[in-house]
Amino acid sequence: MKLSALADRTGVPTPTIKFWLREGLVPRAPLKNERTAVYGPEHVERVVLIKVLRDEFDAPLSSIRQLTGAIDAGERMDLVLERCQSIATAAWLAEAPSAPEARHHASVDALCEQVGWPILPTLARDQLAVTLGSVERLGLPFTAEYLVRCARALEAVAAADLDAVTRDGSVDVIATSTLLNARAQVAVLVAVNQLAHTSVALTRLARP
Repeated sequence: MKLSALADRTGVPTPTIKFWLREGLVPRAPLKNERTAVYGPEHVERVVLIKVLRDEFDAPLSSIRQLTGAIDAGERMDLVLERCQSIATAAWLAEAPSAPEARHHASVDALCEQVGWPILPTLARDQLAVTLGSVERLGLPFTAEYLVRCARALEAVAAADLDAVTRDGSVDVIATSTLLNARAQVAVLVAVNQLAHTSVALTRLARP
């Protein structure tokens, strides 16, 4: 398809796609002749991925470039998915006043050991360590026992979420699915958490 058809199919203006091409976010298409490039499904999938990153997450070009660069470099799927999760939760990390302290990393490692999760230097490990430091500065430290209860409750949720992410199609399609599922999951978890607190409070108030 021509560039105009790519724009029509994705709903992204032609000038925007041209900019993404110049920035190297969308791969170049093979040339039909000196003036005409032929775009295929892989270009549609990449443009849709970038559109989701911009429209749904307001991701900066630097974050988009890191993700698309990792995909184009053939990075392992688990690392690509972790990058997607990081983008989906980047707002909280961006507000963190400092890097995580070693003791908060130690708390995360102890949690992983207790629930049987791998102890690895992942972005998720850093994020939880940052979060523990942030809530501690608010005077709201969480006990190890509380974190273990949360982890065990969320393990089944995480497994179901991963099952919901499409495994069909290209890495771009899987990344897009992961991003959208992460956005939906966070919204639902927050809402269910509010409902649970309200329901428990109402139940206790109703007791004689």
